[in-house]
Amino acid sequence: VFAGDPKIRMRLSTFLDMLEAAECEGGSAPFYLGKVPLDAELPEFAAALLGEGGGRAAPPTAPGFGTCFGALKEEGVYTYLGCGRNTTPAHFDAHENLLLCLCGQKRLWLYPPSDAKNLYPVTDFTRSAAVPFTGAAELPDEIAERYQLLAHARPREVVLQPGDLLYLPVGW
Repeated sequence: VFAGDPKIRMRLSTFLDMLEAAECEGGSAPFYLGKVPLDAELPEFAAALLGEGGGRAAPPTAPGFGTCFGALKEEGVYTYLGCGRNTTPAHFDAHENLLLCLCGQKRLWLYPPSDAKNLYPVTDFTRSAAVPFTGAAELPDEIAERYQLLAHARPREVVLQPGDLLYLPVGW
């Protein structure tokens, strides 16, 4: 579970109960489930999703997947799970992703890799100093002055509905 302490562990049922309570109360969960290795933590789910061998099966046996996503990573498949009102800072992943909206809506601003120079990359260049879901024209003057290149970024807004599956290539 992503939180202040990456060593926090809890049962999936406890986490799902927490998500349900947050959704029913109109709040948000204090953290989300992040980078959970399916083979190690949810082997039954990995087997159901990817066939016997879970996240390390090569190639996945689920109908329609074939080898369209290239070779599987040695460390297997990871999953992330959160509720509404979770906001993730602008970033890119160095691997392909499938994003599935189970219920509600999921809003994303997707920047093409060519916009990276306008997003003020930080640390390992996978993260950005850009304020999420805020266009350059909406920024206070002092922030807009500091981050002038943001005005040149051209995000594509995507809103996923229940059942929508979005493929994100490397770098998006």
